[in-house]
Amino acid sequence: MNSSSHLQNVPRNPLRNISLALLFLLGAAHAAAEGGALVPTPETGFGPFYPAEDALDRDHDLTRFGDSDAKPNGQIIEVEGIVRDVRGEVLVGAEVVIWQTDTHGKYNHPSEDRKAANGGEIPLDPGFQYWGRTRTDADGKYFFRTIIPGSYGRARHIHCSVSHRKGQPFATEMHFANDPLADDDFVTSRQEHDRLIVELEATTSGVLRGRFDIVVPEG
Repeated sequence: MNSSSHLQNVPRNPLRNISLALLFLLGAAHAAAEGGALVPTPETGFGPFYPAEDALDRDHDLTRFGDSDAKPNGQIIEVEGIVRDVRGEVLVGAEVVIWQTDTHGKYNHPSEDRKAANGGEIPLDPGFQYWGRTRTDADGKYFFRTIIPGSYGRARHIHCSVSHRKGQPFATEMHFANDPLADDDFVTSRQEHDRLIVELEATTSGVLRGRFDIVVPEG
């Protein structure tokens, strides 16, 4: 008796067939979940210090401001990453904007009213650009050169927004590891902070380099 004849003689169990069908569907659903939508990067909002005025110098290098030869105060870092949607598709030509404080914790913004410890004005850093923007390339990649921002009572952070043709503008933040203010940050939870960390590594040039991939939500 060949194998096909043997199988034809096996009594059929309808309940077993239903059970197998359910197991197949559950397995397919699990596989879809494993290889399906990416988890969006935590959204933090644009905050009160989004750039209010366009600037002549608004490129991806915040460590050079206009024609000035002045160097910014603070540790220079380079951050790159890939912007994707929740389906994992890279977003080509998306505008990525970052804005942040200087090393003293001050924004360059009309609403900025932070004072020094003695009550005096905090001067702007003439060698720092404070915000910049770029567009993702054909691989969805972006790149910025900036500094580690100063703190003003929150965990240190760099604001970042993404605007693209597939949905609404999206704003998040880049955070840094081992920040003592992470547990008490009044904008992000500790869980969100941990998902927003840029791991920085030293380079031979003395510049720290890190990666921050962004997954924008639908809509």
